[in-house]
Amino acid sequence: MDFCHIYQEMFAALQQGGLERVAEAAYRIMDMPVMIADTSYVVTAMYPEEKTGDRQWDSSRMGEPILVEAIIAYQYDGHWNAIREAQGAVYIDWGYCKEHPKYATLVEKEDKVLGSLAFLIGDRPREDWHLDAVRIIAQAAGIAMDSRDSRMRKLVDLKEVMMQSLFLNNINSMEQFQRMAELAGFKTGPEYVLIGFLSGETQNKLFSDFIARRLMDLFPGSLLIHQQGCFYVLTDGRQIPQKEEVICRMTTRLKEAQALRAAFSNVFSDPMQLPLYREQVDSLLGLPESFRAGRTALHYRENALYIAMEALARNISEENLLHPVIRQLEAYDQAYNTEYLVTLKTYIHACYSKSGTSEALNIHRNTLAYRMEKIGEITGVNLRDPMTALHLLISFYYLDR
Repeated sequence: MDFCHIYQEMFAALQQGGLERVAEAAYRIMDMPVMIADTSYVVTAMYPEEKTGDRQWDSSRMGEPILVEAIIAYQYDGHWNAIREAQGAVYIDWGYCKEHPKYATLVEKEDKVLGSLAFLIGDRPREDWHLDAVRIIAQAAGIAMDSRDSRMRKLVDLKEVMMQSLFLNNINSMEQFQRMAELAGFKTGPEYVLIGFLSGETQNKLFSDFIARRLMDLFPGSLLIHQQGCFYVLTDGRQIPQKEEVICRMTTRLKEAQALRAAFSNVFSDPMQLPLYREQVDSLLGLPESFRAGRTALHYRENALYIAMEALARNISEENLLHPVIRQLEAYDQAYNTEYLVTLKTYIHACYSKSGTSEALNIHRNTLAYRMEKIGEITGVNLRDPMTALHLLISFYYLDR
């Protein structure tokens, strides 16, 4: 193989149009399908766009993200570690690539890893010059990716600066906010919501890049910043009903592998109040796993009282917080094998609805009426008093937290 010819092809491809032309020229040289992805596993160029039988290739051909299972498998099988140790191109025919072996290498520019390059071998015979050719093509891909990323970096950096300024209350007027938003390419609107994403794999750079790119794809034009292991996204509050299903699906799929979870602030209209809504997001992300009960996405509007209970519990003992009726009925139920405490709790949570309480407990209305009369006799408490009802509601929320 004439390596001078490969260099000439790559130089011409870079002049003609960058990464896509590099992929097209690489296919001509190797006669193998080629895929170039960035560090977040998003495919930036591939050629040709036709079915190969490889799930990773075919999902990307349809414009979909690389399969999460493939990414996790690549990590577990040690593919990228093998490439790093080789400091060049490698032939992979084990693990996830057993049925579809590949040539693969990292795409680098000045010792900075920008992504990865892979060729799908298929039925083609392996030849001695292949690995050297892959290395040369990867160098050209690195030049193209660095050029593309440098154009995007200014816009991304400005969005991060804007988000940081909002967190620190350094934007003092809507006029200033609008000017920065225009420069950063952030689309302003009447409503906003802050979403936080936290992963158990806070030290995994590849996974962090993967999540960052997923979020940029999911929320184009939004503000995104990564701080202390958490991703914060400021976006249009009106988009949430459409986006929530996708977010829940993403966090659920990644829950076992990376413990990813999400939290939504309340919808708000004043972006200068962002620190307040960051507090909402952080408080939700800080809730213990036992409270989350398997849920990967929480809304503050549905959990504000639980958050308040967590804060209150840190400053007051349980016995001083609970309404005394709780312990009274608890002791009575234990002594006489009754169910007055659960009856009262259901009645309070049903907003004093007798039919709702009867249905929830699967008892007759007359049985409920008898139980409520007995509860009044045992405790001597007026359940129609608003402050009593509120205290009981808080007590039950505290016990359920």
